[in-house]
Amino acid sequence: MKIDLAKRTKRPSRRPIVLPNIAPSQAQAGNLLVIYLKVIAAWREGAAAIVAEYERTLSRLQTDSPSDTTAAIDDLDAQIRRLVLELTPELKRWALQVERVHQGRWVGNIMSATSVDLSTVLSASDMEDTIEASLNWNTALIRDVSDETRRRIANSVFAGFQRRAAAAEIAKEISESISMARARARRIAADQTVKLGSRLNEARQEQAGLTHFKWRHSGKAHPRSWHLARNGQIYPWARSGIPASDMPGVPPFCGCTAQGVITFEDEEEQVALQREP
Repeated sequence: MKIDLAKRTKRPSRRPIVLPNIAPSQAQAGNLLVIYLKVIAAWREGAAAIVAEYERTLSRLQTDSPSDTTAAIDDLDAQIRRLVLELTPELKRWALQVERVHQGRWVGNIMSATSVDLSTVLSASDMEDTIEASLNWNTALIRDVSDETRRRIANSVFAGFQRRAAAAEIAKEISESISMARARARRIAADQTVKLGSRLNEARQEQAGLTHFKWRHSGKAHPRSWHLARNGQIYPWARSGIPASDMPGVPPFCGCTAQGVITFEDEEEQVALQREP
């Protein structure tokens, strides 16, 4: 449902109204990570069977084929693919929870800044496309994390057969591959939480008819220098001159956010040049 928030707002002054920032929490990222880690745990639990098959095949390599170990990897991979499908409802619950928190903060921020109550006109269904996009993206990423883990494990196994490596050596390599997958999952979960928050910010602001946003830098230790330079600047959502791929929270591992700004018609030509104190 489209809302013209500027028209509903009693104008307190000639200046734009900058709404409080809404950024996702570490707890939300942690909740998403828990879902990703179920796939990592499945690989870790199945690793012992792969190593045992490798050791058995290595000891009888004249009569047994490395394909027996390949079959063990494939069987585990098939189980994990089924697990990924089973995780879809959990991913959707996570996305809906993030949306509920965002909606509550958005309604509260607007009420505090403008005395306009939007609680009765907003719903999660307004963000259905945003939630569905996040669900599909995370499902694909979980699959990719699993596929990459499978490739690393298979490469270790086949290289091990070629050099007749001990099973303990292969077990160590597999453990390292799984640890790498865990670290990657942690990074992705944090980034995807920011991505969903970024899309919710944009969608809610568009729904409310907001035409401008204030760039809020993440404060990370190693920022993109051009993102840091944009901190505090007010930009129009349209014709900002910023590529869509470089908007707040969009580039990989960008933690910047778009802070909502309520502008009024006679300000819109000047507001993009303002810097709020």
